[in-house]
Amino acid sequence: MRNLILVLFAFTSFSAIAQLKESNDYTQLLDQKYGEAERNTFDIIMPQSTKPVALVIFIHGGGFQFGDKKKAYDRKDEIQYYLSNNTAFATINYSFYKSDDSLGVQVCLDDVQRAIQYFKFNADQYNIDKTKVACYGVSAGAGASLYFALNDDLADVNAQGLKAESTKIVCAGAIHTQATYNVYKWKKFIPYLGAVQTLKHKMFYNYAATFYGYPDKKSIKPYRKEIAAKYDMLTMVDVNDPPIYLLNPLKGNFPKDFNIIFHHKKHAKVMAKELEKKNVEYYCFTDAQENDSKYPIQQFIIDKLSL
Repeated sequence: MRNLILVLFAFTSFSAIAQLKESNDYTQLLDQKYGEAERNTFDIIMPQSTKPVALVIFIHGGGFQFGDKKKAYDRKDEIQYYLSNNTAFATINYSFYKSDDSLGVQVCLDDVQRAIQYFKFNADQYNIDKTKVACYGVSAGAGASLYFALNDDLADVNAQGLKAESTKIVCAGAIHTQATYNVYKWKKFIPYLGAVQTLKHKMFYNYAATFYGYPDKKSIKPYRKEIAAKYDMLTMVDVNDPPIYLLNPLKGNFPKDFNIIFHHKKHAKVMAKELEKKNVEYYCFTDAQENDSKYPIQQFIIDKLSL
């Protein structure tokens, strides 16, 4: 059954790519490299233009442990919208984290950072306006988009070349996002999560440790607060941050499984509250129908890239 699902997924993704290839109005490059790691790969679709165009980067989900850039092709209507608005579209893979390297999710975020800087450094090659780059994604890809939208510029001012490129983006879209990657904070705003953690203490805290690259809760304990604070997007928010789009329409409230814990509506609402407090432009939707009828994410991104 698993093999059948994989075959169907591959066929669906291939079909979506094939449909996109039918037009002569753009160029598509598949399985290109932005770095040396095995999963440092991307696809890019570029509209024909005599002038540099904006770029949208899609970051797939999967808990930073699985997933693939092909997932972007499930969103074919969004891709067509970007292309029709003279905007290039890229979808990236990134390395998955390990539970025993003392790096954890940082490995994933380093790859996303490298991808952003790669496109900016090679802007002429892809006919991109590097001052107009946006990121969006689902779940882990959503959180990664927020991380770079809200973080300080991570460019290395002492470097030359790719590492000297700015990591700042024009806007970020976050679908089924997490508000913060300080996972110990989640119990403060997700209803009943504190009680669930008490009942499943070892499971939750061991998971948290592996997320940061440690094998268990005991090994990370001396460094836990310091490490988790580095990934707290809620504390990164300031008035200079770019516009943010939040969409967490999951109906579940009680945190009975990881899906609800990771994608709870409260993630979007808590982030929205912090953005409001710091006077950052944002749009927050926790109902899918409301989003569809009011302001689709692709329209938001194009609106901000067009300014």
